[in-house]
Amino acid sequence: MKQGPQYRIQLVDEATIVERGERVRVWFLPLNDGWVRAKDHPLAQTEEASTDNRDPRCPPGVIWRRSIELLLPPKTHLLSRVTRPLIQKLGTMDYLTQSKYKMQRHVKESWFVLIGNYRLRSSQEPEKFAHDRKAHHAANAPR
Repeated sequence: MKQGPQYRIQLVDEATIVERGERVRVWFLPLNDGWVRAKDHPLAQTEEASTDNRDPRCPPGVIWRRSIELLLPPKTHLLSRVTRPLIQKLGTMDYLTQSKYKMQRHVKESWFVLIGNYRLRSSQEPEKFAHDRKAHHAANAPR
């Protein structure tokens, strides 16, 4: 089967230090009938760096960074999800003892569409994704 044109894209997932915790950016893209993290796409080529390993590719303020290179068809939708700590008023002991995984986080999602080699354009949420999200929330709503 003949495959159409493909564009090369480089995405960067990373965690950086911000006030009261870390800011994390993760990219998602469609695969079959669902969405996966870009790093989990079968065609993804990844390169990772972490301050745990004293990697010089992590500049000050960066906890870890993952570069993801992919070949994708034109007009592929991509989702960038950025989370950061939600500022909460906690007592001193609560702040020190609360697990970082239980802390509430502010989530910002930005949509893009692939328009050329290494070129993205800002986009609206795809209609199918919006429909699937509403169905998922309805199915998982507390009763």
